[in-house]
Amino acid sequence: MDRVIDQSIVKKKKRRTIYKVSLISLFLLMALWILTVSFFEKSIHREEITINTAEIGEIEDAISTVGKLEPEYEEVIISPVSSIIEKVYLSEGVQVDIGDTIMSLNKDILRNKLLEQRNLFEVEKSKLAKIQLDLRKNQHDLVISDKVKALEISKLQDDRKTAEKLLEIGGGTGNDVEKIRKQLEILNLEKKKSEFDLKSLRSSMAINKNETNVSLTIQEQAIKTIEENLEKADVRAPRKGVITYLNTEIGGNISEGEILVKLADLGSYVVTGSISDSYSDMLYLDMPAYIEVNDQKFPGKISSINPEIKDNQISFRVRLDNSFDKIFKPKMKVEIHLIAKEEKKAIRVANGTSFIGPKELEVFVLQDDNYAVKRSVKIGMANKDYVQIISGVKPGESVITAGLEKFENIKKIKIID
Repeated sequence: MDRVIDQSIVKKKKRRTIYKVSLISLFLLMALWILTVSFFEKSIHREEITINTAEIGEIEDAISTVGKLEPEYEEVIISPVSSIIEKVYLSEGVQVDIGDTIMSLNKDILRNKLLEQRNLFEVEKSKLAKIQLDLRKNQHDLVISDKVKALEISKLQDDRKTAEKLLEIGGGTGNDVEKIRKQLEILNLEKKKSEFDLKSLRSSMAINKNETNVSLTIQEQAIKTIEENLEKADVRAPRKGVITYLNTEIGGNISEGEILVKLADLGSYVVTGSISDSYSDMLYLDMPAYIEVNDQKFPGKISSINPEIKDNQISFRVRLDNSFDKIFKPKMKVEIHLIAKEEKKAIRVANGTSFIGPKELEVFVLQDDNYAVKRSVKIGMANKDYVQIISGVKPGESVITAGLEKFENIKKIKIID
């Protein structure tokens, strides 16, 4: 006798069968889609893609950053004295020649100082002249006194001879001779003192003369300095160049030594830049580099590296092989490329979006003029211009370097003109 099957079990088995059939159908459809995408021919217009030919050439691995052009030589003009800006004749960015007047400072304070200094000089000169006159008078008195002493000594010497002769013939006494001897001894001592005083006075006069000359020289130099500052109050360009900074605060007080003008020589430029301190171990003096300005390259080398790290950045300067070009402007922003590594004879191809990704990837290489096939390649160094091909592409082969991003799963593509 047949057993009656529960309807719930029948329905459950039916659902399982439908699920398996559906799953198998889905897998088949997916496989069919993959095969269709992979093997069925796809096409693209030539103008939609970028094609470049692999070649042998130089390539470098560059660290890129942004910097700016700075005049290599910049002269700073400071205020010679504390004063007030009276007039400003020019403005920033103006080119000047030697001697051009840029601004004027108030001269009243300087004129008063000059008058005061000249008066002090005359007073000092009068004082020193009086001292010299007194010294010369004292010298004259000492000379006369010395001569008088010499005459007195000569007379006493004659008197002593006469007294000694009288004593021999009995016409004089020993007391007379002794008295003259003592007087003569006193006069000799006085003359020695007079000679010493005269010698000391002459030495003192020589010292005083030197001190006088030094003092007057200091006073004259002070006057000369004020006169020079008066002239500098009309601030003139000491050389040809362009004004890169100018204090234009007319009527504003300025201190001695405060910056008034910065004047740059635009005949020579350097490049200043900074980069993350994570690259600090890679930077070195004379490291090859180049900048790009308006699609032009200007090679150079790192000339200095600032050891101080600020805001996680390390700064450096690049001296260009050609430090001047007509397109250079002060503070112009430029791209800096520091060459960390380079290869003189590498297989290279122009960089493009096809090379975004890992070092080993797939790119389309032209099989003939109308077809391109996907090929595995290994790349090495890369910069904004070129990619180094380690393997997978030979020199002379053409590579689609951009425009095929939407054909990721295609192995072959037709190129339509």
